[in-house]
Amino acid sequence: MDLQRSGRAAMEIKEEEEKSWCLLPDLVVWMIKDRLGFVDNTQMACVCRDWWHASTVYPNQPAAPKAYIMYPPEPDNDDELSCREFICVSTPTPTTMTNENCEKLTTEFVGAELVFSKRKWLLMKRKNSFFLIHLFTKVRINLPDVGSFGDFVGTFTFLDQQEHQPHRVFLYTNQHHKVWLRIAHIPGDKKWTEYNFVDHRIKSKSAKSVLAIGQKVFCFDFTGRLIIYDMVRNVWKMVDQPERWHVRCYMVEHQGEIFKYSSRGDRLQQSRPNFDCTFRYNDDSTAWERLSYNDVKDMDTSWFLSKFQGCFSAKGQGFNVYYFTKRTFDAKLQYAMMIHTTSRLCVSPYYFRRSPCWARLPGWVNLN
Repeated sequence: MDLQRSGRAAMEIKEEEEKSWCLLPDLVVWMIKDRLGFVDNTQMACVCRDWWHASTVYPNQPAAPKAYIMYPPEPDNDDELSCREFICVSTPTPTTMTNENCEKLTTEFVGAELVFSKRKWLLMKRKNSFFLIHLFTKVRINLPDVGSFGDFVGTFTFLDQQEHQPHRVFLYTNQHHKVWLRIAHIPGDKKWTEYNFVDHRIKSKSAKSVLAIGQKVFCFDFTGRLIIYDMVRNVWKMVDQPERWHVRCYMVEHQGEIFKYSSRGDRLQQSRPNFDCTFRYNDDSTAWERLSYNDVKDMDTSWFLSKFQGCFSAKGQGFNVYYFTKRTFDAKLQYAMMIHTTSRLCVSPYYFRRSPCWARLPGWVNLN
């Protein structure tokens, strides 16, 4: 009997310890969160009982986004076509997470491609339809059908810094010397509100990227031309290339301003990067202003560039330029991530058989 009592007492003590050892004060959780990436946060959520609650009351601190490479790994079977891997490239030790166990999320990835990402939300495109999905809550927002007209690029905005759900979605394409812009408000709009602008200089199927800041929409095409729509005044204006020899152009939003990173010809492929081709849009003069090397370096900002998908910047991560290119590796033509630093060109250890893209995510997130 004494042995039985001792055994029960020991089990009760063990159960109490298991219930209490994983309890942490919110402040301690917040301090840990500030130092973890989202993969580490997921691991902590598995062992810390109060992790979810502490996450919901975490102070909303604006922080620079981290860049993740989102790509579909080479599948061994059809079931793996829905998987996506996320590799963090903005930390000293990159980490990888596969969402293959998140059944609802990976189902959304089947046949879909990423268009734009911000604050844990992904704007996805599947054939002629667009939808928003939250990467961690798995909440999906269906958008009005666009039909088969045009090859749209897109973006979305939030009402304010505290808003947790996108407020407006913008789609942009070029057809027959005309800009087509479609806008939908969330929630409520059952169809897109359509705007267009005609100019003979506009080439068909040249839409590259679109950004919305405040009440203005910035449409950028492959020729380097910027077309701006003022939603309040219902006015369009066009800004041509500052110099014709800048043939590789990337539009990036940085702290509420529009920047353009450009290069001459194939300079991005050369061993020494050309960092003097950065421009900032001046709305007062409706023109691009070239920034000096020191101006850009002093910004302490990394630029994440992509030919077909939204570019973005991240302050406080050094002066580097990241982009994807095709290179031959192991006798196969594959995608590689290239890194331009202030003095040299680096090839990352990552090679991808299928097309990768950038995903912009917060420094910490919770998958549960």
